[in-house]
Amino acid sequence: MSRNNNLFFEGKPIRILNLFSGLGGNRLKWENCQVTAVEFDPKIAEMYQDNNPDDIVIVGDAMAYTEMH
Repeated sequence: MSRNNNLFFEGKPIRILNLFSGLGGNRLKWENCQVTAVEFDPKIAEMYQDNNPDDIVIVGDAMAYTEMH
C-alpha cells in the first residue's frame, strides 16, 4: 500500500492547529494542509515562518489562543 502525507478530508485540505509549534519539527511531513501555528517565542516563531511561509503563525500563548478560539 502506498502512503503519502497529503492530509485531505472529503477532497479539501485538512486545517491543523499546531500549538506549541516550536521550530515546526512535527510539521515536516505534512503536505497539502492549512496550518495555523502558535508559538510563544517571537524569534522561534520567525524561524518557523521562514521554514513554512504558507502557514499562519501566531506569536502568543497557546493555551490563551485555544481559549479565545
